[in-house]
Amino acid sequence: MNNSDIRSTTRSGAFAATAKALESLGVKAEIVSGTLPSRKKDVAGLTTGTASFDWKASGSTILPGAICENLTSFGAVFSGSTGQTPLTEFLRAGAAGSSGTVIEPFSIQAKFPHPAIHVHYARGASLAEAFYQSVRSPYQLLVVGDPLCQPWAVIPQVEVVTAPDSQVLEPGARLSGKVELEPRASMPEGRSADRFELFVDGMRFTSCGAGQWLTLDTRGMADGHHELRVVAIDASPLETQGRRVIPVTFDNAGRTLELSVEPRRVRPGGTLRVAVKGVGIEGAVVFATGRVLGRTSGAEATVEVPADLLGRGRVAIRASGRAGPQPADSVNADPVFVEVLD
Repeated sequence: MNNSDIRSTTRSGAFAATAKALESLGVKAEIVSGTLPSRKKDVAGLTTGTASFDWKASGSTILPGAICENLTSFGAVFSGSTGQTPLTEFLRAGAAGSSGTVIEPFSIQAKFPHPAIHVHYARGASLAEAFYQSVRSPYQLLVVGDPLCQPWAVIPQVEVVTAPDSQVLEPGARLSGKVELEPRASMPEGRSADRFELFVDGMRFTSCGAGQWLTLDTRGMADGHHELRVVAIDASPLETQGRRVIPVTFDNAGRTLELSVEPRRVRPGGTLRVAVKGVGIEGAVVFATGRVLGRTSGAEATVEVPADLLGRGRVAIRASGRAGPQPADSVNADPVFVEVLD
């Protein structure tokens, strides 16, 4: 948005070059006079400069994922009366992210996002990456929004097959011994994956280049439930990632552990009854979000868990049975999800 306010002219010198760069990416860009676009139904990004504005009165629609930001002195001051519109006005209207300064910055462009923020975003950068690349002096700037939002990114679509038989690895598959996995990534013509990484239960386990195999030796790990996450990293400078998450079961020592929780929905102050029943174990640990909720001895037991230990919302209850000190002496139960109501 181009107007005579110093809040706009501070950055207007870069508008033409930014619009040209966006057009080269196939993204329509306009330099419009005023403070807000009028009756536009496809605002995918906005750079403006004004003390105050009324988005609703503009009649325009912000598309999901948009970065919209305004250069003014107190866009991130939410208490008291500054006479300026806070950045949250854009978020209420549907923007994925915005920014504002918390103290008087003066009209110094380096303290605010350069208009090229929209170029970085359109190339596939995440919202956080786009801000990072466009603000030279961020010390007074507060960025608010979804840092991982990347609506313009070309995400690799990941598939995992077992080698050498090329059978698709499906959720719930049972794996034992040493397993060779062949990761594959499909992308538009001209794009390709550079490498793959394998995570087991959230921890990076191994990696391989495109066309190579991931080797997973399950024998040193617990029997039972595990989460495999295969991440494809594309060969572009942005290294955009795509992933496939596959819950599987390791089966080497014949140990099993069943977990049941009642009730599945509970209010604060309530109690959950958590039962474990295992084969080949001496005891079990029940936990959620990294907190131990109870310990049992023997192959079968029940513990009562106060709902107040779980926080609010959807929570995964987990259990691990032990038969010795080594990871391979353990077995994991399939997690059970409960909801703690407000």
